Amino acid sequence: FDTVNFNAISMLFPTNRSRTPFCPDELGDYFVALKLLVEETALETGGPVNLLVHSMGAPLSNYFLNLQTQRWREKYIKSIISLAGAWGGSTKTIKVNSS
Repeated sequence: FDTVNFNAISMLFPTNRSRTPFCPDELGDYFVALKLLVEETALETGGPVNLLVHSMGAPLSNYFLNLQTQRWREKYIKSIISLAGAWGGSTKTIKVNSS
């Protein structure tokens, strides 16, 4: 077995308390910060990272990764671990992906 280097880094999903949570197409700044966090973490740990996601983080991470190039995903992402992922999505997600 290989030695596992585990670094838990939390990047909370931003919410706006005056309305429902953001749609994926409204998260440009969040995705820029998330991409930078993944790149910095991979550099610090010496290789691709595992993304641990929960609930709406599962389809949101899928949306984020589909915005990246195949080369970027291969370089920086080792795996995605989904805990109780909301793969059925929400009506907002369906509207964004169908337009």
